[in-house]
Amino acid sequence: VGDGLGAERKIVAFRNSRKRPVVVIVEQPYAVAMERWTDAMRWFAGPGAAVLLLILAGTVAVHRMLRSREAARGYLQRAQREIVLRERELSVLVKSVQEVIFRADASGRLTLANARWLALTGCTVEQLHGRSLSDFVLPEHRAGVDALWSPTSGGGARRAQAAVRAADGRERWFEFSAVPLYSEGVIVNFAGSGSEVTERREAQQHLQRQLAFTALLQEISPLPVAMLDTQGRFLSVNQAWQEFRGLSREQVLGRRASEFLPAKESARHDAEDAALLARGGRTRYEG
Repeated sequence: VGDGLGAERKIVAFRNSRKRPVVVIVEQPYAVAMERWTDAMRWFAGPGAAVLLLILAGTVAVHRMLRSREAARGYLQRAQREIVLRERELSVLVKSVQEVIFRADASGRLTLANARWLALTGCTVEQLHGRSLSDFVLPEHRAGVDALWSPTSGGGARRAQAAVRAADGRERWFEFSAVPLYSEGVIVNFAGSGSEVTERREAQQHLQRQLAFTALLQEISPLPVAMLDTQGRFLSVNQAWQEFRGLSREQVLGRRASEFLPAKESARHDAEDAALLARGGRTRYEG
């Protein structure tokens, strides 16, 4: 582009001959060339712009897709790390918990148990698989434990108490609980746990023995003894009371003591009882 052979701005092209000393020069006004080029490009401007917009839109879509894929990949990696962490924490929790935790198949065969159960029974993981929970309890309790796996007991938690012969030879009492896990309406597994209730059971038995001893002392006492509730109704009477009053237990239990007294004595009896309940301690009166 330049002045060419004249003063007007032109586009100049040249070509030389290889065989002869000749140079061919062609000049064309710059404005004319640009006008022709502009006219020619008008036919391509619309389609070109459409193609450019299409390319731009495709680029944006691909960019967003790549960003979404990258975000999804990052989310998936974080989720996987979270799952691994939670599984590790759950494993540590199951190993450290002092309650028995187990899983069984639909027939009640153990497929998983925590360290507490293994230590209690002295079994290894290999020895545990395929055995039923009832194999570890005393024979007289096996029927109750086998009822945990009944397919007709509903979807709630099933419970049973049974004694387990521990590895140290002691009898340990447990309260077992099992919940069925369903797949398409069919029981496929059971998840369960067991809480040791040996101390509680021993305490209950000790309390029962104490109550039985107290009841025996009351029964053999030569003095008439009766026990009433806060409403003045008989809860118990001993043999001496029955002989003294000439009434049997069946006649008086659940009835008010004042029913078996004359009206004047009945009113005083109720008043003394009410005063005793209000202040506590003990009372003594003649009648």
